[in-house]
Amino acid sequence: MDKSFCEELEYKICEAFRQLDNENTKGFWCDGIIPSESEINYTSKFITDNRKLKLKAFVGKNGQDEYELTLLFGSKSLRKVSRQLDFIDTFPNSDIGTKLNIDIEQRKIEIQLD
Repeated sequence: MDKSFCEELEYKICEAFRQLDNENTKGFWCDGIIPSESEINYTSKFITDNRKLKLKAFVGKNGQDEYELTLLFGSKSLRKVSRQLDFIDTFPNSDIGTKLNIDIEQRKIEIQLD
C-alpha cells in the first residue's frame, strides 16, 4: 500500500458517494486516506489472515471529518493480495449501495471489495 493506492482509493470513494442514494451523504467527498495502524497490519500476510484493512479517511461535506475506513476483502481481492498484485480494481463499480456502509454517528465506513 503506497501513496498512489491511497490517492486512487480516495478517488473511488468520491465516486461512490456520488452514486449513493442517501440523503445523509449527499455532498460528501473524500479529501485523503492515510494508514491508521502499524506497518505490520498492511502486509500481505496480515491482510490475507484477517481479510480486512483499516485506514483513516477524511470525508464529509467539507472533506475533513475523520472516519475509520475498513476494507473487507473478498476472494478476488485476497488472491491479488496474496500474489502481491494491485487490488484497487476490486473496488465495487456497480451496486455500491450494498457494498459501502457508512455510519455517520460512529464515523465508520466499510467497503466490501470483490
